[in-house]
Amino acid sequence: MTTYQLRTCFLTLIFGWFFLSCDKEEHMESSLYGKWQLKESLSDIGNGSGKWEKTKDYQYIVLSENGDIETNIGSMVSYSIVDSVHLEIAASDREEKLLYRYYLEGNQLTLNPPCFEACGMRFVKTE
Repeated sequence: MTTYQLRTCFLTLIFGWFFLSCDKEEHMESSLYGKWQLKESLSDIGNGSGKWEKTKDYQYIVLSENGDIETNIGSMVSYSIVDSVHLEIAASDREEKLLYRYYLEGNQLTLNPPCFEACGMRFVKTE
């Protein structure tokens, strides 16, 4: 083998080890952390006419690594990651925690609280 081939083989092994050693779930969860600004909300009265609509007021949610929530939306105070699509959220005005569905794509986070009809919030990451 030539020196060039040895270097190429060595770099391939190093990069392969690096990518295989990353924990996909850990990376996914850590990307939830940070400040998110509400951009759109969805609500439906039950007839299927619900549409995503842009929000007018500045509303945000901050998801801390320790599970705390800082927000000006409702009374959410803490959260825990249940799995790759569910967050359990505690609020100051209720004893039981609520199970939210979440979907994370790039810098957009969609939260769907438990509703009888379609409802949701779409956020864009700001920090």
